Amino acid sequence: MGLEQGLAEGLEQGLAEGREHGLAEGREQGLAEGREQGLAEGREQGLAEGREQGLAEGRAEAASEVASLMALLLGAERLDDARRAAVDESYRDELMREFGVSQAE
Repeated sequence: MGLEQGLAEGLEQGLAEGREHGLAEGREQGLAEGREQGLAEGREQGLAEGREQGLAEGRAEAASEVASLMALLLGAERLDDARRAAVDESYRDELMREFGVSQAE
């Protein structure tokens, strides 16, 4: 009975230690995978938010430039140019260069 009892106790201790080591390894692996996944998701969210902010800022800047151009055209009493610039992008760009209105590219 001594040998059988020793084997049973050894098996029980081995299983307990194995579970403990497996749990620790699994926890480490889970943390590493979770961190990696969190970083990837965070990067994606940051890129999406950055794109949205960039688009919003670009639209606001473009609207401000067009408003500046229109104010300059109206101040110079160039109503026909203002009308055409409102619908013709290439002409508007030409007038922006003429009046020195910033066109960030």
